[in-house]
Amino acid sequence: MKESTFTTKEDGTTKEEIKVEMRLHASGILEIIEEDGEEKYPDWVYDFVKKASYDRYMKSLEWKEKRKQAIEKADNKCQLCNNDRFLHVHHRTYERFGNEEIGDLTVLCGYCHAKHHNKV
Repeated sequence: MKESTFTTKEDGTTKEEIKVEMRLHASGILEIIEEDGEEKYPDWVYDFVKKASYDRYMKSLEWKEKRKQAIEKADNKCQLCNNDRFLHVHHRTYERFGNEEIGDLTVLCGYCHAKHHNKV
């Protein structure tokens, strides 16, 4: 268990200081510990922890292995256009994030992934 202090600053002065108890999982995912199960921190704390967890997990050995398995299962090709270059592994759901099943993932080339997210 770890305790972190989050401080927001506005014009160089401390606006808010919050102590948050967290658990770090082997996969790199951070979990905020709350006794009663109800959210008691401002939304920005949850957003920060979620982003930090995502970034850590996407660099983990566990993710690299899962990514490799997904690409192999897709025969090393984009599942939409069959391109075999610049492959990304897209999360279809974050329901089991950090503990994904292969069916939660879709292999897409960079173009199809950008198109899926309306960036093309």
